[in-house]
Amino acid sequence: MEARYVFLVYKLILAPGVSEQIKKLSPFLRQRIDEVFLELTANPYTCYDAMRMRGGSFTKYRCKTGDYRIIYTVNEDRVQVYVLKVGNRKDVYS
Repeated sequence: MEARYVFLVYKLILAPGVSEQIKKLSPFLRQRIDEVFLELTANPYTCYDAMRMRGGSFTKYRCKTGDYRIIYTVNEDRVQVYVLKVGNRKDVYS
């Protein structure tokens, strides 16, 4: 019997305004966030200490890179990761 592996690559979609939030950051932080985005497309559930967030009408996740957080949701039907916010941990949750 032959082993078969299925690898899903999630499509990354940025909410309006997220790319502007990222452009304001330093090149070093942009590079770190790009690395997180790459990991999110591979597996959004275990990337960079991904945690499920409570509350709201749909399931949101957050992953962290330094003092910055990426808030996102996953659509399994369409195999998509939808990034809602990117920002400093002090401001991103408000």
